[in-house]
Amino acid sequence: MSKNKSASVFASVVFLKVQEFARRPVTEQARMRAQLDAVVAVTTDPAAELATAGNAEANGVRVSVGHLDLREVLPPPAPVVAANLLSRLLIDWASRLQSAPDHLPGVVLASGILTHEAGGVAAAFARARLREEHRRAQGDWAVLLLRRSLP
Repeated sequence: MSKNKSASVFASVVFLKVQEFARRPVTEQARMRAQLDAVVAVTTDPAAELATAGNAEANGVRVSVGHLDLREVLPPPAPVVAANLLSRLLIDWASRLQSAPDHLPGVVLASGILTHEAGGVAAAFARARLREEHRRAQGDWAVLLLRRSLP
C-alpha cells in the first residue's frame, strides 16, 4: 500500500466469533466473508505489518495492511475501529477527534491501556462524544468499548 493511499484509510474491522460464524449457513458465511474485504489494518511498526499480513493470509482473509501514524495524520471515518495503542496516543487521537466530528467512528475498541490510565482514556473519548460502554481489566491491562453518543 502506498504511503498516500494508507493515509486515506484506517482500521475498519469486522469482528466475528469463529464458533458463531461456523454455525451460520454457507450463503451467509460467503456474504460475511465478502464484507471482510473492507478490512484495513494500519501500523507504524514494519514487523507488525508483516505479522498482520501473514496472519490474514494464514486465515484466508484479505486484509490491506499499510502504514499510518496517528501523530501525523487524522484517519478518515470508519464505522468500527480496533485500536491497540498506548494511552498517550489514544488520548491524543481522542483530542483531535473533538475538532473533527465527521471523523468519529461509531465504535472504538481501545486496548493497550494500562489499568490505572483507563479512566483518563475514557474521559478523553467522552469529550469527543465517544462514551464508555464497557471496560474490562486483567492484571495491568485494560480494554475499553466506546460508542459514539448521539448529539
